[in-house]
Amino acid sequence: MKILWICNLVFPEFCPSYGIRVSDVGGWMPSLLHLLRMKTSYDISVCVPIYDDYRRRDIEVAGTKVYAFDGGMDRDEIRNDFISEFKRIYEIEKPDIIHIWGTEYKHAYYAVMACKELGLLDRTVIDIQGIITFIARHYLDGIPESIITLHTCDKCNSYLIEEKNNYLSHSSLERKIYQMVRFVTGRTDWDLSCVYSINHQIKYFYNARVLREGFYDFAGKWDSGKCKKHSVFLSSAYYALKGFHLFIDVINELRQRFGDLSVVIAGPDPLQYDKKGERSEYGNYIEELLKENNLENITTFTGIIDESEMIERMIEANVFVATSTIENSCNSLCEAMMLGLPVVATYCGGLPSLINHNVDGFLYQSNASYMGAYYIGRIFEDNSLAERLSCEGTKTALNRHSKERILNNVVNMYDMIGN
Repeated sequence: MKILWICNLVFPEFCPSYGIRVSDVGGWMPSLLHLLRMKTSYDISVCVPIYDDYRRRDIEVAGTKVYAFDGGMDRDEIRNDFISEFKRIYEIEKPDIIHIWGTEYKHAYYAVMACKELGLLDRTVIDIQGIITFIARHYLDGIPESIITLHTCDKCNSYLIEEKNNYLSHSSLERKIYQMVRFVTGRTDWDLSCVYSINHQIKYFYNARVLREGFYDFAGKWDSGKCKKHSVFLSSAYYALKGFHLFIDVINELRQRFGDLSVVIAGPDPLQYDKKGERSEYGNYIEELLKENNLENITTFTGIIDESEMIERMIEANVFVATSTIENSCNSLCEAMMLGLPVVATYCGGLPSLINHNVDGFLYQSNASYMGAYYIGRIFEDNSLAERLSCEGTKTALNRHSKERILNNVVNMYDMIGN
């Protein structure tokens, strides 16, 4: 069976051939590709976005055919000629199944339109990542109106209201995608409810993500006796949806009880200026909050870190917290659970599908800082509780992210769609 993947990033193993920097984002896609290569006879080809004309070409890497499409289509106005790019690929590859990863970018719309024009919708499945149509509604949750409307940054490369409007502008295209397709695959009650509200006739296949290999190797390796006490680890705070502006109140409450509190935040640094000397309005707002609350010495932004450093940082921490105001699924949360690091998360989007409250983690209302501080404080103070959450978290993660189970789910889905 020939499978064609439409992806929103270039996999690390393809980057050298295109002469671009390796990204550690979206690791579940190359992880699943590797698993399918090892365990099935599927002929899988991959489409990736390439922005520079001189780099854009079709290649082959380790036996996998890689097609390049114009990454600029995600930024440009709607153009029907972009549909032809995918029609060209489909007509060359002649896939039995077209697997489109995510609907957050315009290329997904063009890819689906090409399927429609060639009569391939019955062979097309959307892999739900985030659903912009519903995420946009929560983009500015918890941010004061005065900050939303006032440009406080002398050199800002994006403003909060513009960022939300960019999400909203994509909503109509995304809705059309889900109205056209027959099949989707997802992993939370939230993404199921979202797609059903757009198209109740859609066929939904459940499947979890394959995690990065190192997290399976270090499953259950977190040790309460060796971690840094009263330390919190977050995997992202780069933009408003990650909810760090609300978590600052949690930090303030915890600091009153734990004088040696430390908070480490991975991912792109919202406080960092780019090459033009600019940063986002949100980064400016976060810096303001940190200074107002005298939290500069408590918080550390690591910048983007690779898989091995992520594992090291998590094993060193006392607790992992997912602070989002809305999110479908947090892979870093799942990775933390795999390691056995106790987890706390906001009750939003699909996160309640990942945590059994008071069994393998805690959930709290994102704008109720006292609840977040309470649950984190309990983990800090009760070592037996931390160890119980650790053990149960690893059990949950090993079951949910079982490679064998995920592989069987993918094979069953492909077989059902392909036949």
